Amino acid sequence: MRIEKFLSKFKDKKVLVAGDIILDIYAYGLVERISPEAPVPVVDLREESYRLGGAANVALNLKALGAEVALSGVIGQDFYGKKVLELLRENEIHDEGVVISTFRHTTVKTRIVSQGQQIIRIDKEKREPLIEEEKKKILSFLQEDAVDAIIIEDYNKGFFSPDIIRVIIEGKKAPVFVDPKYKYYEHFKGAHLVKPNFKEFVRVSMLNEDEMNVMQAALRFRKNFGYKNVVITRGDQGMLAVSQEGVYEIPALKREVFDVTGAGDTVISVLTLAMISGLSIEDAALLASIAAGIEVTKVGASPVFPGELKDAVKEEWKKMKERVRFFDFT
Repeated sequence: MRIEKFLSKFKDKKVLVAGDIILDIYAYGLVERISPEAPVPVVDLREESYRLGGAANVALNLKALGAEVALSGVIGQDFYGKKVLELLRENEIHDEGVVISTFRHTTVKTRIVSQGQQIIRIDKEKREPLIEEEKKKILSFLQEDAVDAIIIEDYNKGFFSPDIIRVIIEGKKAPVFVDPKYKYYEHFKGAHLVKPNFKEFVRVSMLNEDEMNVMQAALRFRKNFGYKNVVITRGDQGMLAVSQEGVYEIPALKREVFDVTGAGDTVISVLTLAMISGLSIEDAALLASIAAGIEVTKVGASPVFPGELKDAVKEEWKKMKERVRFFDFT
């Protein structure tokens, strides 16, 4: 199978990303002394950069891979919200579904970095549910857009509620791919794919962590919640790709890890485009694993581009494919 053939289909797809929009700020500086006021470093700031985060970073990943992308979420009527819109427009991501709120500020994560090391992260966020006015605008947009897939990107910042999820899942306009946080698992019933990380999966499944229990628990997790497919990310141990046939153990791409920020966003983006382009869950997960291995070599949440992915596939696909293991419990 020539995976490049499927990669070329990405540019023909349109995906709607709905979820929590975050602005990532990277503040770079030098540490040359300790504060006389407290035993903490003094950072002499030299440069700041602004990047799309959360659901907006998923949208950016999809766009970088060639897809047409629409984003739905909420930002504040503030400087940071304007920055989000500016970055969306720079990257040609449709922002008609982005609601500007006068009741909440834009979610911002500021990372202070010196000599390649993150010193501290400062979060500014509001996790309260959307007010009815905001919710009505979001629901109206979600019911209008015609797309090839919908991604639910939950960062637990207040965007999602059971009624918004219900409109997306039950609308069935397109396959729904879910990147969940800590709740709403029962409301995702009927989703085409749900992608928890291993920590979230263990918490929801309440399992013992020996290997066979994990495999069997993954099958129960898919069946009990009513998902068509599940992919569980496990960091440097790769992924588990679960369907009604069984469980595929997908290896990780071994690269030097510089920064894991945004790796999950890359995974859900590649899984979505790969599966709506015709790849099986096994091959889609393997492709996503390769993409994640590229992403973690970059600073911050950074997209993976088609050329990078094609080169890595040529180099790694065959040997990684040979390491895939299948567990059939039927």
